[in-house]
Amino acid sequence: MTGTQSESGKWAFAGYAKGIARDLGPRNITVNVVQPGIMPTDMASDVAGELPDREVILDMHPIRRIATLEEVAETICFLAGPSAGYINSETINIAGGIGI
Repeated sequence: MTGTQSESGKWAFAGYAKGIARDLGPRNITVNVVQPGIMPTDMASDVAGELPDREVILDMHPIRRIATLEEVAETICFLAGPSAGYINSETINIAGGIGI
């Protein structure tokens, strides 16, 4: 998938989630999208040969590291819990500021 296809897919998914959030809001059900950046997963390992050098990737991140699985999981748990009951129809990027 090219960058353009990937980005359009993300936008399409976020748009779909907004529609679902609008439909389910009256039932007090929230819908949010979590978009993690690069994380240490099997999928990342499988494509590692296709990615630029690690230093190039870290240079794209203002905080100069990749996300941990725990950071992403904690964000998802927060969104699923009672403290996030008024967060609806949002896209949360957990990518270390990449793209700033």
